Amino acid sequence: MAEAPDPDLRERTFLYSVRAVRLYEYVCKEGKSASGVILGEQFLRCATSLGADIDEAQHAESRTEYLAKLEDAAKEAREGLYWLRLIKDTDTVSSKRIVPLEQDTREIVAMLTSRASGRKTTIRRK
Repeated sequence: MAEAPDPDLRERTFLYSVRAVRLYEYVCKEGKSASGVILGEQFLRCATSLGADIDEAQHAESRTEYLAKLEDAAKEAREGLYWLRLIKDTDTVSSKRIVPLEQDTREIVAMLTSRASGRKTTIRRK
């Protein structure tokens, strides 16, 4: 393993994935439109992939692979923001439920971007 991901980041992204599952279940249970369910599925895929990428980074064989996993996770988080915005703006789920997830997503993007930038600097120095 090249580097161990921050345990707080691993836990945070895992819990974020759990929240995505719960949001998707809510969309399905509330009898939302077919398009609403699809939007929920899209967000679910991004959120769970994000957590998986962070978890996979734990087993990276090099700093470069570790960085690639961080960058993949950041891309998934940014895509998740897009789906959350669509879910909110189409009134599939109320803003009250979505705004906290959007905020959490932005914080995760910032954390990942910061870590990836720091790792790129470290890799270039070597």
